[in-house]
Amino acid sequence: MSATIEFETQRLLLRQWRPAHRELFAALNADPIFMAYFPAPLARGESDALAYRCERLITERGWGAWATEIKVMSSCLCN
Repeated sequence: MSATIEFETQRLLLRQWRPAHRELFAALNADPIFMAYFPAPLARGESDALAYRCERLITERGWGAWATEIKVMSSCLCN
């Protein structure tokens, strides 16, 4: 699947991952409080691998865990 798929509401934009998201995503995934309900915080390599997998699955299937942006903030929530 090669077409870019995005979803938009009044407040949110759901879109494909970008390389610029990886740093913030890694910081969230390394935070023990943010990851309290997950098995364990992730190291940078593990976080990057997860982001890559999310991106790849969206490309392959046309759906998945999109990067989520609050439109008024113009910043990625990264799930």
